[in-house]
This record gives sequence, structure tokens and C-alpha cells, in this order.
Amino acid sequence: DFDTPPQVGLKRAAREANLKGAFSVSRPDVICDQVVLIIDDVFTTGSTISAAAATLRQAGARQVLGLTAATGRYI
Repeated sequence: DFDTPPQVGLKRAAREANLKGAFSVSRPDVICDQVVLIIDDVFTTGSTISAAAATLRQAGARQVLGLTAATGRYI
């Protein structure tokens, strides 16, 4: 729901902290009991998909799937 600094160069714990509160669901009625697909450009630690998926599940999504185009090198 707010801009976050780039994840590039951050270690796992910093990535997770960077995304705390970054996502919200404004219309839970639209996703309630639905299967939701998250598309992310690069999977490095999974922090982005994990944070988004947790928010969607808390809002009532039945299942959340993740799809990425590439994997990055975790530092």
C-alpha cells in the first residue's frame, strides 16, 4: 500500500522487514474464497510473494499461487 525501497542488495531479513505492511486488500469481497495468482518478475528470496500471499490469505483467498519469470541470485 506504500512505496518501499528497492529490494536489490538486501539480505533476507531486511527484505522481509522492507515489505511489512506493504500490501493490503481494499476489496476482500472480490478475492474471498478465490484462487489468486501472483506474478513477480524475479524470485530471489521469495519475500515479495510471501508477503503478498499472506495478505491475500488473511483477506480470505482460498489459495494463492506464485509465478515468476526468473530467479535471482540470493546473497
